[in-house]
Amino acid sequence: MNGTTDTFDDPAYLAPPSVPLRVLMVTDRNGCYSVVPRLTDDPSGTNPPERSLHAVVDALRHVPSWGNVTVIRAHRNSGTDWSATADLQNFRFSDESLRDIDQVWVFGIENTMNPLSAPEIAALERFVAAGKGLLGMGDHPPLGNSLCEHAPWIGSMRTYADGNPGMVGAGRLDTRIKPVGEDPAVFDVQILNEHERDELAQTIYPRLTGGTSSSFFFYNGYPHPLLCGPDGAIRVLPDHMHEGLCQVPSPLPPEFHGIEPEIIASGVNHALGTARPMFGLICVWDGAEANYGRVVAESTWHHFIWLNVQGFVNATTPEGRNAWRQISAYYRNLVFWLAPAAKRALLLQRALWWARWESRMDEELTAADPNSYLDLAYLGRIGFDVLGRRTSRCFTIDVLLILLRTVLPLEVMMLINPWKEPSGKDEVPLLDGREIYYAAIGGMLLALRDAFPSYDVKPKDVKALDKTLPKLLQSGAANGIKRFTESLRSSLSVVNDVAKLLAAGPK
Repeated sequence: MNGTTDTFDDPAYLAPPSVPLRVLMVTDRNGCYSVVPRLTDDPSGTNPPERSLHAVVDALRHVPSWGNVTVIRAHRNSGTDWSATADLQNFRFSDESLRDIDQVWVFGIENTMNPLSAPEIAALERFVAAGKGLLGMGDHPPLGNSLCEHAPWIGSMRTYADGNPGMVGAGRLDTRIKPVGEDPAVFDVQILNEHERDELAQTIYPRLTGGTSSSFFFYNGYPHPLLCGPDGAIRVLPDHMHEGLCQVPSPLPPEFHGIEPEIIASGVNHALGTARPMFGLICVWDGAEANYGRVVAESTWHHFIWLNVQGFVNATTPEGRNAWRQISAYYRNLVFWLAPAAKRALLLQRALWWARWESRMDEELTAADPNSYLDLAYLGRIGFDVLGRRTSRCFTIDVLLILLRTVLPLEVMMLINPWKEPSGKDEVPLLDGREIYYAAIGGMLLALRDAFPSYDVKPKDVKALDKTLPKLLQSGAANGIKRFTESLRSSLSVVNDVAKLLAAGPK
């Protein structure tokens, strides 16, 4: 997500409050939030700290300054060592318990106790229907059945049926990396998790879109925003000896409203004699087209718990430390991508406010001409780069698309969305769609400069930004699109003249 976890210096300008993002984490059985190190005399891996989510909670503290994440830690049980570190014990879903929550992350471990009740399922359905986010998972079936098998959307986007995939044998999904020199047969049967505590990550294969010659975007492909990391596509996750399986349900259940989920990353199965060499690791559903929220199904909570991430958190090699940068960026991507659309739009507003005052941006804005497309595009490229130092470019595009709905026709929106599959033939093969992004961002930054030309911004004006920024940014984006359109028409005229000359051939 962001390339650094450094704290931010106090800015010289006045900044509006960060956007609050409230994440409710829910687990059961021996899932927990303890920060106590693993007990060295318990090699089984079943003591509470090994299934702790504290490293994820800590990673979410390091989001860019315009977001403020609060994690509410809940547990389905009470009166145990596992539930003692939760903020809420004996937790049950209801409209009231979800009232101030933006997204729910469910780590289902139990297979029979405390299953979701019908009223809880209905509360989660209403939660996502209100535009909120949901993340759910289990492990190899039947782990997670109680919390997730009948959870709306999640229960269809991954398998929970016992034995599919299994815990042992060729039917399991084993993503561990065998150390050089170890006997494959010994490695294949080991059950003490020793290779899950190391700093060797599995390689994952993100699904890339927008990168074919039949697309408006014919340059490099885009990973899904969840897998857009500090240095490009995120290509690693913690490994596990028997993961669950994500899937696209067929036939599509009615709660998906005709919007098909998609597998955005696949993993390689290293089990001996495997019948499934690659499988779905992450499945997502973007319900925005139906005015719903977003849903993510994960193959296993082993991508999150202390057992599997401790080697990366305490890494001693560059490879291990880089893996943790990518893995923790994925966690932060989740919290931003699952945020309600209105809050994601607020995040972009705060990000652009920050970018307007960034030293390089402030200097470049000084002499820029709002009537010059070249100036707007140049500023947009710089702004894109400045924002990319604190958040992923995919996040910037994902949220920018929300704002551009107010200034662009739907047909153009479909063309410039890099996560939409191309419709077929090359429609505009010479046009780089990023130029529209640059024009819009440049226009918004110039609008901010004109409205706030110096650091001398009144506190009352900052307090009013939630009301004034949306219209200001919309007008700036519209100006950028207008200048882009003028330039496009001029360029097409030149291209047309050149095409005529080429068609005529040499004289």
